[in-house]
Amino acid sequence: MTHQSTALQVAGRNVRLVNLDNRLYVPMRFLVEDTLGMDWSGQRKRLAGMTARWKMADLLVAGQRKVRQQPCLPVGMVLPYLWLLRPTRPDTLAQLESLRDAWDAALMAYLRADDSELVSIGSFLMAEIEKVALKHVARADALELALADAKKARPAPAQVMAKERWKSQSMDGNSFREIARLKEEGSSLSDIAKAVGCSRTTVSLFLAGKYRNGEAGKVFDELALAKQNAVPI
Repeated sequence: MTHQSTALQVAGRNVRLVNLDNRLYVPMRFLVEDTLGMDWSGQRKRLAGMTARWKMADLLVAGQRKVRQQPCLPVGMVLPYLWLLRPTRPDTLAQLESLRDAWDAALMAYLRADDSELVSIGSFLMAEIEKVALKHVARADALELALADAKKARPAPAQVMAKERWKSQSMDGNSFREIARLKEEGSSLSDIAKAVGCSRTTVSLFLAGKYRNGEAGKVFDELALAKQNAVPI
């Protein structure tokens, strides 16, 4: 079975995470080769002797571009493992030190606990925190996704009004007469558009005499003639 992994940003580098039965694991080959740029063969031998003691899981894990069968270390043991490493290359050593410093804070942020005092407890209690937090993290992610989808799907009130008003008919002469009447009463272009179920541009063009298509031109001429023939009081 292939387990999908997600990326956790730590000190500007990606560390892959696997959620297995509400426990977080770090795929070690991805950590050693991709995150730290170290040789895997030596670390594989070291980890082989720690499998039972550190409760590692051997999993087939999909990364960003590749799939590897590899030992996976519980996140609570990652920091102790990082302190065991003694790379000789200066750039690798610098990256390793940054990873050590930022590991707990980045993981706590992932578990939505970065604003609490738990951020300074160290890795030895991480397993218990995971059991409680991961279920809530998954639920929070699902709610955020559902909320984003709902916002995208929800039409604006004016769109709903227009759809309901004009779902079975197009704008006719009475619609344009209503625009003129509402304008005479002092309504704004926005209010007229909402009431009639059209765009502000349509209202503006009609009132300016620039919308001459179909019934619009006829009604505008009709209203203009009525104004000319009106008897002043």
